Amino acid sequence: MKKAIAEASELDTALIFRPLKNTARVYKNRVATKVNEIEREKGQDMKFDYIVDLVAGVKGRLRSLPVKSMVVSGRLAWCRA
Repeated sequence: MKKAIAEASELDTALIFRPLKNTARVYKNRVATKVNEIEREKGQDMKFDYIVDLVAGVKGRLRSLPVKSMVVSGRLAWCRA
């Protein structure tokens, strides 16, 4: 997974959470595509509750990682910079 992300271009990623004013760039996969579909469908009525089951990862895992680490949950690959 790390190698795939390191070799990925911007076209291999997706921006999610934009309607929630908390944009994140993630590796494009089925989950990211589904999140984008839901975001477009809900528009201004978008709430995190609509996608939480798709994007929830291991509780507390992000807080314990150093800068420039990668978190790979069962659903999305996150890169922190």
